[in-house]
Amino acid sequence: MVKGDWNISKITNNIIENRLYDNGNFDKGALASLRGSNSLLSKKATAVMPVMLSKLPKNSLSVDGTPTYAENAVFTALRCYAIYQQGNDHYVNGSSSKSIFEALAQLSQNDDLRDALDRRMSILLGSTNFNGVSNSIIHLLQILKSHDRNQTLNFASLAQDLYNFQFSFENARKVCLRWGRQYYWHDNGRNGQN
Repeated sequence: MVKGDWNISKITNNIIENRLYDNGNFDKGALASLRGSNSLLSKKATAVMPVMLSKLPKNSLSVDGTPTYAENAVFTALRCYAIYQQGNDHYVNGSSSKSIFEALAQLSQNDDLRDALDRRMSILLGSTNFNGVSNSIIHLLQILKSHDRNQTLNFASLAQDLYNFQFSFENARKVCLRWGRQYYWHDNGRNGQN
């Protein structure tokens, strides 16, 4: 697969803002379908297809029924958004907001949660399999939501990372390194000092 010249994060943000959120008029059917689907191949994902596939460039769509990198990335990010948005009255997506991993880093400051989060992050960061990474992110997001549902997160950036993750082993490792930095590095007043 060749990388497209379009921006997955912009496409994902557009779908969330204009189709799923729609100025507070949530597309409850599509959100429920996203939450109930493990992949784009799930029968429950059928309700999401018109919302998602109509916004992707033609050259990023599957021709043989196997989801493309773009389809996988956007679907997974939309699913994460749907899970985190459920039960929230406020809009939880923002393109200038913190990443899921930065929000998890804040949560890991809680001594009771740190070990469990560190273990889950270790599993995520050690994986190069897209399905395993997707499942790990969903589990981490569910932990975040159960302890702090008031964050505004950047799901569009997650989609871009998930897209890039799929191209090669090296890309996957670069994305995991970025996520690891977002999770493990804390300023603690150092301001650029080692």
